[in-house]
Amino acid sequence: DASVVELTSGASAAEELGRSDAAATLWKRVAEKVPNDAAVRAGYARFLEREERYADAVVQLKWLSSRRPDDPGLKDRLEAATHGAHLAEVLAK
Repeated sequence: DASVVELTSGASAAEELGRSDAAATLWKRVAEKVPNDAAVRAGYARFLEREERYADAVVQLKWLSSRRPDDPGLKDRLEAATHGAHLAEVLAK
């Protein structure tokens, strides 16, 4: 079974190579492997935000915000991702 470091490195490499589907799969695997790791969740959230996968980013950002409720940057990112998810939903109709 791949280690957290291997999965995280693989996700980052896939991102750099423009292989967003592979990166998404690897980020999801590492987040499932260590669900209470804030650094992993933060990396996954940043990836999801860059890829405009806002509904998925909201899940990660809510988790992070619940652990750091006084972080204004997280609050702003969560609001932006929530807005992006809502717009995507509206445009999909």
